[in-house]
Amino acid sequence: MDNNLNNYKANLTNKFIPINRQYEVYENYYRKNVLKHLPLNKSAKIIDLGCGLGHFLYFLKSNNYTNISGIDLLKENVEFCRLKEFKVKQENIIDHVSSSNEKADTFILSNVLEHFSYQEIIYIINSLYKLLNKNGRIIIIVPNCNNIHGLATYFSDITHKSPLTEKSFEDLILNTEITKFSFENLVVYPNIVFLDTVSKIYNSLIFNIRKINNLMNGQKPYKVQSKNLLLIIYK
Repeated sequence: MDNNLNNYKANLTNKFIPINRQYEVYENYYRKNVLKHLPLNKSAKIIDLGCGLGHFLYFLKSNNYTNISGIDLLKENVEFCRLKEFKVKQENIIDHVSSSNEKADTFILSNVLEHFSYQEIIYIINSLYKLLNKNGRIIIIVPNCNNIHGLATYFSDITHKSPLTEKSFEDLILNTEITKFSFENLVVYPNIVFLDTVSKIYNSLIFNIRKINNLMNGQKPYKVQSKNLLLIIYK
């Protein structure tokens, strides 16, 4: 059964969008949402866990980071990344955090942790926290199951195991050594100045409406109302 799921995951990539175009779209997405959380030092060690086809590695390289690497479970993804001259090895994330003593300034897990059980997530983030250099960060992106579109994204993939929200992450972190973390919205920007401004205003309005709906239904008005959730863990 696992082999069947691996084959399924290997075929998830949208073949109708050329990879260079995918790289451009994600580069803009990460630059607007994630760049501010990365080290200023361009030689800082950054490891992308579950790097897929190298979207985040491309972003890092485009922004002049030099000490970057990735791991991925799927042979097809690793071979593809190596063709793009990214330093990537094939390895299971659980195996990596169990055996590695490789420290880093930043770990990134983009659309990865939802594929693990809650107990495995606790183990992964706590293990990575121990491997962080001083003032290091773990950057995590997952579908936000407090958002109807994030929930739809979560249930559209049969390999997803754990729905995640701010609340569930807070509960998971209580079982780790982590003491400092923050949540942020993740917004898609068109990369056109006028439309970027319209997007910010629109999303601010929608997020505030959702917060009001949360309050009216007796729920905690979570900070993150976007489709995807950004969690930053600080050392």
